[in-house]
Amino acid sequence: MKCPICGYRLKQGLKTGEETWKSPFYLAGVIDSEGCFAVTPREVAGKWYLPHVFAIALLATKEWKAVADYLHSQYGGRIYPAWERYYYRWVIYRENQLLKFLNDYIPYLKIKHDGAERLRTSLIAYVQLSSKGKPTCEYWNEWIRKYKVRELKPLVIP
Repeated sequence: MKCPICGYRLKQGLKTGEETWKSPFYLAGVIDSEGCFAVTPREVAGKWYLPHVFAIALLATKEWKAVADYLHSQYGGRIYPAWERYYYRWVIYRENQLLKFLNDYIPYLKIKHDGAERLRTSLIAYVQLSSKGKPTCEYWNEWIRKYKVRELKPLVIP
């Protein structure tokens, strides 16, 4: 088996028989360098509307598409071409897919470990809050500050 990126001949994994590039150590390194963990609260048409968007994304060149395909086969999501088909973007949004990915890779991440942990914590808290009904605008602002989702100006319902 050759590396899908550089063509270097890879050894088989010692314990699992997987190719080396499919190991969680290797893939965590790819996510650390090219991945993104995002939480996006939003306001629509001047009204408070917060189905927050939680996402994990990976931007890959054509040479790295095999990595994106593998992650897609394991965790679902979408792969679509970006920037005139020179890059491919793999994205997952669904709660169960996000939690499965985060639980599998957080122990191996080095650079983006804190961001991934914050995404997991805020996603779990968001799901618990959402199941209790629609909180007020002030409550969401406090939630955003508590989980350090991002700095926002206080939002006001007109």
